[in-house]
Amino acid sequence: MILVKGDYILSEKHSFTATYQRNTDKVDRPDIGNFYTVTPPISNDDHTQLLSLAWRWNIRPTLTNEVRGGFA
Repeated sequence: MILVKGDYILSEKHSFTATYQRNTDKVDRPDIGNFYTVTPPISNDDHTQLLSLAWRWNIRPTLTNEVRGGFA
């Protein structure tokens, strides 16, 4: 699994946040069927990715604007 996080404060009013995660697990499924082998012949390939980005803008001390986006 790879996990990368980052925060960047551009100024008192602008800050950025980013997160990226990648997971590549191969999960064996010995619970499906009665097999007498060392490695079960059935497995699940778990390939997932996540990206999350955010930008926060403090317009005034009492007003904040935040934009978020990403994919999974």
